[in-house]
Amino acid sequence: MEISKLKKKLTEAGFIRYDTEIGNVDVYMRKGHCLGIVDVDASYFNCMQAADYISGIKAMFGTEYVTLLVFTSELSRMREELGDMYGYWLYDRIGKRLVIYEDQPQDLPEVEKMFEDDTFDADTRPYHTSDAGVKARVMKARLSRYSVVNFALIAANIIVYIIVASGGNTYNGFYLATKGGLVAKYVIDYKEYYRLFTSMFLHAGVQHLASNMIMLLFVGDTIERIVGHVRYAIIYLAGGLFASVGTLLYYRTYDMYACCIGASGAIFAVMGALIYILICNRGRTEGFSIVRIILFVAYAIYSGLTTQGTCNAAHIAGLLGGLLITAICYRKKGNTQ
Repeated sequence: MEISKLKKKLTEAGFIRYDTEIGNVDVYMRKGHCLGIVDVDASYFNCMQAADYISGIKAMFGTEYVTLLVFTSELSRMREELGDMYGYWLYDRIGKRLVIYEDQPQDLPEVEKMFEDDTFDADTRPYHTSDAGVKARVMKARLSRYSVVNFALIAANIIVYIIVASGGNTYNGFYLATKGGLVAKYVIDYKEYYRLFTSMFLHAGVQHLASNMIMLLFVGDTIERIVGHVRYAIIYLAGGLFASVGTLLYYRTYDMYACCIGASGAIFAVMGALIYILICNRGRTEGFSIVRIILFVAYAIYSGLTTQGTCNAAHIAGLLGGLLITAICYRKKGNTQ
């Protein structure tokens, strides 16, 4: 079925077409369900753009029920390109069939029927995959939609705080130093290098913990879905170590006995990762824009400079570490045309 014929069928079935400024996608809506139609054989298209289309439609129409119908002549390449994201169907122009994978939306049966009614050839009717190989990919795709590493990191920070708070005053630097806080004197003179890591999971009070975890939830979820679980864990933990090293180098000069704690250095590494990914994807991805993120980072650093007790060395080192690590481990997927 060609796009023009599908559009006619959608109109006859009561779908309303809306003009939008969301790329090259045509949007049809009925009963709160949106169907976005995009012809990737006639335009530039990749995974990040597909995600932007879906999030843009959700934001514009205020619905979570969005399916992106992608017309393509290169089914296998497009499946590989879009495999780990949710919210799409593929129409195979070569095989002349609608392909719906098990991990994708199943809530537009009337649209499926349009393709089924279009031909009497059973081989070209809507195709729901169920073979073992696809099931394995389905499980991976379902898992990839959940930010398991980010949630695990948030849970770890909360659990550590509860344990530490139950034994003493989390506003007391001397107490936090006994629990693994970063003290330059102990690291340099006594070789207690573990403090570079443990200090990332300590916080001074509930407000400190809450502000960091909210920010991590806000940014980390997006980065993990883009780069994957393993790369995200590397960015967070290695970026946090960058921040700790930056803190160590700063305080070895100014205050060898200061106790530095908090996840903000690692969170700034995640922010650095987001900035790098935005640069790679023309300044926008999943509702974020590079201008907004840079302004936010600039404000956060300025706020740190004007607020007593904030370690800007950790923030700046973490940000630079996140940029560097992401430049090494992140590769933008190739275009499909």
